[in-house]
Amino acid sequence: MKAIKFLIIKFLFICSIGMSFGQTRPIPENVKTLFAGKWIIERKYYTNTVEIKFEKNKDYATIIDIGSGEAPALFLKAYYQNNKLVIPAKIHENDYTEMTVKNGKLIFKTAPTIEKADGTLEKPEKYFLTTVFKKAKNR
Repeated sequence: MKAIKFLIIKFLFICSIGMSFGQTRPIPENVKTLFAGKWIIERKYYTNTVEIKFEKNKDYATIIDIGSGEAPALFLKAYYQNNKLVIPAKIHENDYTEMTVKNGKLIFKTAPTIEKADGTLEKPEKYFLTTVFKKAKNR
């Protein structure tokens, strides 16, 4: 009888640990309003487009890098940290990116992904590329 009680308690404890890690903190509504939508850069010979979407009760935003539309879109996850959306670096996939909105413009700050000899990623110290998008008008 004691063994069965012990097993049940142990099982419930393990289940509660698993559930505590599965909980997410949704992104605040004001942040969603600020970032959500299509953002563009219009140049003489091309237009670059990025779309930011949020799903209910998710702890990340979906960034859709549409680019000029000639290649398939790239889908990335951005997490809310310190009033920014952050796309973590992934080797051979994407660089480290931070996004902020200032004066109605989306500011992308991107640093290259550098892999150390031990396979870990080097934390970016400087941003090498800053790109400024403006909000696309509804067409």
